Formats: sequence, C-alpha cells, structure tokens
Amino acid sequence: MSHTYCHRCNRMMASASPFCPHCGAPQDSRSKAESARRNTEALLCILPAAGGIIGGWLLFSTVWAAIAGLVVGLAVGVGVVAVRSARRPQSPPR
Repeated sequence: MSHTYCHRCNRMMASASPFCPHCGAPQDSRSKAESARRNTEALLCILPAAGGIIGGWLLFSTVWAAIAGLVVGLAVGVGVVAVRSARRPQSPPR
C-alpha cells in the first residue's frame, strides 16, 4: 500500500483513502486545489510584510520603521489577495 500526505494536516495516510483519518479532510482534487489556493494567499500576505519589515529596518534602522514597513507590507499583501479574489470566478455552492 502506498502512502501520501494529507493536503490539510500534512500527516501521512494511505493514498487510496478518500478522507484523511486524522483531520477528516476529503482528498479529492477540488479540496486539494482549495488548500493550495489558501496557502498561496497566505504567502501573498506574509511575503510583502516580511519585505516591509526588512526594508524599513535596512533603510532607517529603527524599530518604528520596521513596524511601519510591516503595516505597509500587510496592506499591500491583503490588497493583492483581495484583487485576486475579486477577479476569480465564483464557483457554485456545494
């Protein structure tokens, strides 16, 4: 029997199982695509925030500049995710 990792909880499970025995997540292609989309959105929020912290610190060498960079980076990241969500076609409810 081959094994794979659950797309939601990342724990090992049998690849033939339709649901994760640990978290109960369905293992169909639609659920996997939804998890991948959520992970991408999280990265799109976190990376600009991290860049803002580093940029603020490197440019001005103060904690307040790093905090301001964090706020600006989060605003940019959340804005990017909002625009992507608005442009994505809505799927019918399940």
